[in-house]
Amino acid sequence: MRMVQGEKVSAKTGGMLRVSLAPAPVTAAQAAQTARRLLTTVRVQYQPSGVIARKLGIDPRTLGKITGASSQDSSMLAFLSL
Repeated sequence: MRMVQGEKVSAKTGGMLRVSLAPAPVTAAQAAQTARRLLTTVRVQYQPSGVIARKLGIDPRTLGKITGASSQDSSMLAFLSL
């Protein structure tokens, strides 16, 4: 934590200071280690979109529209519990 330069505690600010926090820089090795740790318990199984659409009972084009919108609004995918 660091105090913003020029800030003073006074009655005007109500005794409050502005504080800014910056995360420590992450190296590629640290990022890889974190990813490995997180993914050890995750079982990822790829399934083609046609198989998923069949399981959901929807047209593959509809699934494409839903998953294509996922980068903008992930709440649309909430009902897809496989």
